[in-house]
Amino acid sequence: MSQNDPVPPSGFGLERVCFIEQHLRLVEQVDDLPDADPNVQFGWDWRITGDRQFEVILQVQTSPTRRRPEEAAVLLTGQFVARGEGLSVPVVAFVSAQAPAILLPWARECISSLTGRGFFGQFMLPPLNVLTLMSNVDKAAATGARQLATEASSHGWAR
Repeated sequence: MSQNDPVPPSGFGLERVCFIEQHLRLVEQVDDLPDADPNVQFGWDWRITGDRQFEVILQVQTSPTRRRPEEAAVLLTGQFVARGEGLSVPVVAFVSAQAPAILLPWARECISSLTGRGFFGQFMLPPLNVLTLMSNVDKAAATGARQLATEASSHGWAR
């Protein structure tokens, strides 16, 4: 593929992003908190929602520290659809790599916006490597993986 060739489409489209939960909470007991920068926790799941439709759920949360005795968290979902028959990326690969990479900017913006309105100023999530984050996730335990194992053909997915 040369630099001028168009990037082949994956066959998946993002229909909508919905925020399920977002909060900023102050922590009162600061004596036991670490002095380091906030730790970032990451959660992920996905599920089939209809014929060739699925959603990917991300949870991103920062832990409190002595300098920032606050916890910021966001839970969001991206609703996707598979278009056409020529998917260039298998659905399981898409939901465990590309979809979280697509959704992380929304989580990053929400965390920075929440903390920007707090007492300790804006916190920008550091760059996150999706492949590294996902290497710690049991993809077989995801809701969508269980659905694929039992009812893939009823939703238009190949096993």
